[in-house]
Amino acid sequence: MSDTVKMCRVIMELIETERQYVQDLNCLIEWYLEPLKNEKIDGIEEIEQLFGNIQEIVHFQKMFTQSLEAAIDKEINQHTDPDKENINFKKILLALGSAFLYYAHHFKLYSSFCASHSKAQKILLAGNDDDDADDFLKSHNPMQQHSVALESYLIKPIQRILKYPLLLRQLKDLTDVNSDEHDHLKEALHGMEAVAEHINEMQKIYEEHGVVLDELAKQYKDSNPNERGLDLNVGELQMYGTVNWLNASSELGKMKRGMELLTLLFIFRTGVVLMAQEKVKGKRKMKSNQNRLAPFLSDVTNGSGMGGTRYKTAIPVDQLQVRLMVGDAHECHGIWEMIHCGSRDEEDGRAGRPEKVYQFASSQEARRDFIKTIHSSIRESVQQQ
Repeated sequence: MSDTVKMCRVIMELIETERQYVQDLNCLIEWYLEPLKNEKIDGIEEIEQLFGNIQEIVHFQKMFTQSLEAAIDKEINQHTDPDKENINFKKILLALGSAFLYYAHHFKLYSSFCASHSKAQKILLAGNDDDDADDFLKSHNPMQQHSVALESYLIKPIQRILKYPLLLRQLKDLTDVNSDEHDHLKEALHGMEAVAEHINEMQKIYEEHGVVLDELAKQYKDSNPNERGLDLNVGELQMYGTVNWLNASSELGKMKRGMELLTLLFIFRTGVVLMAQEKVKGKRKMKSNQNRLAPFLSDVTNGSGMGGTRYKTAIPVDQLQVRLMVGDAHECHGIWEMIHCGSRDEEDGRAGRPEKVYQFASSQEARRDFIKTIHSSIRESVQQQ
């Protein structure tokens, strides 16, 4: 089989499996998601949150599929195998590469879905002990076929996002290394590999910290029923990293012997989460990957040698201020402050929530990016009010 025929087949596999994938997403919505809205099942809120993201993914995938179909421009379909040499592959491959590069950032939608997938799976497994959930799943898959089971549909987005780099690599390897299309496909491949790395990183964050993030979001919603809730979904995460919390002792007191404090800062679109955990001294930390979709600048842990969570709080960005502390410009670390602004009772004007100042030390680069990202979230929040 010639490289030309191989290339045709890979391109058609990309297009045809993309069309089938969109059909599968529509089946997921029609067979399971829409009917689920009328069911009373434990954990349904978490399931619906996951499913809400599916609607966005379907809308995006339809646009992406159209861009891929436009890229082949009927060239391949108009030629039989003996005529493949007459196809303008350069035009097609450049267009396909451009489609992936243009939409690469949009695939960030999947980070929220993939991170929530493990939660949905737990709820589904728990559903074996829930008669309502069990009856619902059986009624929508009476023959108990794995191919049309809910869990089979839920895994498809993860499988698809991991399939793109494989197909792009096949196309790249079939092109001349000195050609424009080779360079373009190589760039597209790097972009989709970065997407896969980003999604994998978001899954790790959710697995390690999702319970605390969900708990903080629920606590805020319960305490502030009349306010807009905090969206602490990892799909909304703008930046995260470690900071040295300089005035932690005022909140936590002294550390236990042999332990040190690891402080994590998560910046979302609507809020900032500060989480402090005990860590055995000397345990190595795992660096997060640099990712073009989000500025992951600092260290995160892999959970090894970790003690309990000593402190956790979520602060809406519209209640935040950040302040740069002036110091020696040549110092490798910069000091900065994050202020949770105080409030007053609207009825009698008396003091309500007291102001709280968190003082941090970070590298000069991390300090700049933390402050820049928080300012960006604050501006976005103000514009939406």
